[in-house]
Amino acid sequence: MSSNPVSQQPKASQTLQSAQNSYPPSSGQKMQATPGTGGSGTANQNARQQQEPPSQASGADQTLGYLYNVVPINRLPPEILARIFKYLQTLPLDELTSLHVHIRQWFVVLEVCRLWRHVALRDPRLWNTVFIGQPCPQKALRNQGRFGGVPLNVVYDVTSADSTEEDKILQAFTKNMGDFRQGVMQLVLRCGARRPEIWQSVTQIGPSIQSLAIVAHPFYQFSGDADEFILRMPTNSIPVDAFPSLERLMVTGVSRWNPLCFRNLKDLRLVDHGLDARLELAEFLSFLKESPLLESLIMVSAGLVDDEDPHFGTSTPNLNLSKLSYLEIAQWQDSDMPLAFLRSITFPPGITRFFWELGEIVTLEDLLFPHESTREFLSENTTSIVISSVANRPSPPFACYKDSSLYAHLIEVGSWSSPFGFFGGDFAKVRELTWVSEKGWEPLDESLLVCFPELKILRLSGHAFEEMDLLCSALVEQNEDTDEFKYLPLLEELHLIYVEDACGPRDDPSTWEPMYSLFEFLDERTSRDIESSFIGLVVAGFPPDLVEELEDHCDAIDVCDDYIITSSLDKMWDQERRSCNWNFAL
Repeated sequence: MSSNPVSQQPKASQTLQSAQNSYPPSSGQKMQATPGTGGSGTANQNARQQQEPPSQASGADQTLGYLYNVVPINRLPPEILARIFKYLQTLPLDELTSLHVHIRQWFVVLEVCRLWRHVALRDPRLWNTVFIGQPCPQKALRNQGRFGGVPLNVVYDVTSADSTEEDKILQAFTKNMGDFRQGVMQLVLRCGARRPEIWQSVTQIGPSIQSLAIVAHPFYQFSGDADEFILRMPTNSIPVDAFPSLERLMVTGVSRWNPLCFRNLKDLRLVDHGLDARLELAEFLSFLKESPLLESLIMVSAGLVDDEDPHFGTSTPNLNLSKLSYLEIAQWQDSDMPLAFLRSITFPPGITRFFWELGEIVTLEDLLFPHESTREFLSENTTSIVISSVANRPSPPFACYKDSSLYAHLIEVGSWSSPFGFFGGDFAKVRELTWVSEKGWEPLDESLLVCFPELKILRLSGHAFEEMDLLCSALVEQNEDTDEFKYLPLLEELHLIYVEDACGPRDDPSTWEPMYSLFEFLDERTSRDIESSFIGLVVAGFPPDLVEELEDHCDAIDVCDDYIITSSLDKMWDQERRSCNWNFAL
């Protein structure tokens, strides 16, 4: 996954445009403003300057400059062309995707111009993928001698329902076995169960394979259990040492596979397994034990049976995966098995973990804190939390911990919809909290505010507007024996994002009535003669007249109408899944 999108954003007072379709600015620096100037600080001036339209002259200069810098495609540097060509070779493994169009797109680059043809033909890495059964599978082999035996990537792709067509593909694979024995580095095998003899050929080239993707025929999901499109890997005819060099393995859509053949893996992805392909927890742990250097593990509706005793593995962990850096578990509706698995292994507490569509039996707290050591680590190292509880979001419920940040999207009523119930004094080092809610202000009471004594940035969106006076009164409350604020004493920035579906019509005056409690809050915070009294305000979607009134009560205020949190969460969700190599690029 990429680094924390919250902490990478520039300050709101420095640039407002950077917040468009991204997370709000972070707390890397304080908002620049002159205290006590009634809204005339630098942040306010910058906001007004950025809202002024550029002159026609400057716009024309920018357009001309852009046109002068345009480079025709036939003059692109060879280094950039090579990157483009390599991208075109990225192999899509979507369930119903045929590679025919993909390959035609790749070979058409040779016809663009002589430069493109020259660059494409001189780079051996662009010709080491052999697509068996496609119109031009032999071009890579014809260039093999010229390039000096570059290790091959072989794609055995059966997407047709015609058995005769599959026979042709199998014959093409067998015909080129002599070339394949020179070294196949990566193999993608997508087929059904009609031609089991393909596995004999696979084992012959197995010793050199470093990356193996076993993918079910695209028709398998529409077939019954006894259908010929169901992928069944032989369990007895493949030697246990058939793949001694294998490091990356993806097995998806199978009804049977042989885990004993795979060991010393670094990357394991198991997706959408039939019931017969799933293992008992003890057997699965024994399988993982053969890969002590495992770095990435993904299980999506696969790997484990879900009818075992859920209390298995709740005591001392049985397996140590000390090299694991990424863990993803998903689509285990109403099952305790994910939790039983987590409690049965020991892994570095700071690894990136991603959980989605796990139902309501396992709680967010259980997933984040399977061991006490994990709880202690997250408590000391989490600095940012982003939580959404909006039911109409397109993405499924998920929770992710990555780079000192916790992300969670919770829906409906149940364990996944109570975002703050598990804090209980943990996460005391959190500096930034982003909360998008459609349930009003109830969770954000005194007990929540106490959980974040070092919070500097608070971002709110949704129904929180309705009870703004409760928050404002709490944030100006002072300790009896000190000059510090009782709640969030270090707060520097308050971000308020208007969402019409949650807050009400923008042109309705009653929608904004709760916001007037901000006046007293801002006056009270800025009037305190203590260091922590400064606070900046960032608003999005507010009417201009309300912004003008707020400027008279605030040291620094920024206005950003394109301030969108929920879309950023969806974007993060999509990028995270893609970063896990769901397409298994060659």
